[in-house]
Amino acid sequence: MGGWCFVNTRMPVASWFDHLDRGATIDEFLEWFPDMSPEDVHAVLKFAQASLRVPEKAA
Repeated sequence: MGGWCFVNTRMPVASWFDHLDRGATIDEFLEWFPDMSPEDVHAVLKFAQASLRVPEKAA
């Protein structure tokens, strides 16, 4: 409860990261879970990337 899920699914984002951690590729994940789309996966990657950016200091 309370974990992030892919939009319009009950698939936890953490599950996808668990699969990646075990060596799965994005293509394999999408094959195993056909209800997921490449756009879903890339949206999570884009969000993760943005969350890792260090905010620029005001000049």
